[in-house]
Amino acid sequence: MGKANAKLTARIKYCYYEWWLVKARGIYYERYTMQKIMLIIMLLMSSIGCNSLDAAAHNVPDSYHGQQIRVGTVDDLIKQASPLSEQVRIGFDAWSQEDAKRALLKQLLHFRFANVNEYRAKMAQDNALIAQNGLSNESKWNYVFGVPKLGYHIKIAGPVNRIQSALMEHGIWPGQQPSPDVLARILSGETPTYQTASRAAYFLILKEFLNRTKLKHITIPETHLVYYPGVPENVRDDYVLILEKDLPADLVKITSGLAKNLSNEMLSELIQTIIAAGLWSINDNLFLDKKEKIYVVDLEQPNNSAAQDFFHKDKARYYGNINAGLEGLLQLLQGDNNRLRLAKIFIESNPIVQSADYNPRYKRELEAMLQRMIPEEPVQHATDLSAE
Repeated sequence: MGKANAKLTARIKYCYYEWWLVKARGIYYERYTMQKIMLIIMLLMSSIGCNSLDAAAHNVPDSYHGQQIRVGTVDDLIKQASPLSEQVRIGFDAWSQEDAKRALLKQLLHFRFANVNEYRAKMAQDNALIAQNGLSNESKWNYVFGVPKLGYHIKIAGPVNRIQSALMEHGIWPGQQPSPDVLARILSGETPTYQTASRAAYFLILKEFLNRTKLKHITIPETHLVYYPGVPENVRDDYVLILEKDLPADLVKITSGLAKNLSNEMLSELIQTIIAAGLWSINDNLFLDKKEKIYVVDLEQPNNSAAQDFFHKDKARYYGNINAGLEGLLQLLQGDNNRLRLAKIFIESNPIVQSADYNPRYKRELEAMLQRMIPEEPVQHATDLSAE
């Protein structure tokens, strides 16, 4: 281990020591802002396909707000992160080392444009190249395709999401125009983005949450962060891809009709999960199996996430993502007032929602959303009552 990794390990140990001091003094963990928790995540990622992570290069984020996550020990977390099995590793290496497949991955990771409109041509060319390799892109804006006989899908952030994330890094929101200098820096690939790696970060947080809470009805597919061969060991989008285990064939997408038939326990657990991890994208990303297990998929962070805000480092963004996820769920429940009112009870009674730490702006927006989307219980007047 080099000097950089030795320093990282020392900082992680100190962060862990701080946490135990807080716990020993009886302070609730949920109120302890762990500014360095991303260091643990970075070490953890090294056990799922990455050899090491450089916290200094290219502004790789080195912290995570993470108030909602309860941590055991560093060793416990490392054990929870399952590395690629030998069989999968051998299979993926054999597939990716073919010249055509290696060229495909290199092209999909490539990000250099002369002008902002070239991304359309790139997507078309990339989809054609994917098809030439006997594969099919299952996503409109990203690259998502199965690896034959491996039982895993490859997921790579597409150019639209990377451009938008890079714009946010410079403080430029959708609809705003960047200066020519900033745009040139973005299109040259100088500005780092972490859309692909965010899937692994979400997976790790969800896995820790599910292991801790022992929820019966929520599950996520195994997800691994893998480097393109021969690139620097850095998690920016130029260098990494996601390997995500294929979903079972018998899953059914949870649409509005199916969402209304979820049991009370399933609805409660789904709301807990959305709030715990700040899951922002719910519609089209929930699936149900025959054993009443809900699969949560597509764990990429919003594309308006700047690099310095990676993985909820921005405290306010975490609460905004909660609101977006809850709104998506309430949309699925529209038309069933009883289920909506039950969802409201589950939401309002959640400790994170009740916490004084909930961002005031997003708390107001959440309350307004609940009022707008969930009808009040009808008031029964005395004239409506009849003696039995």
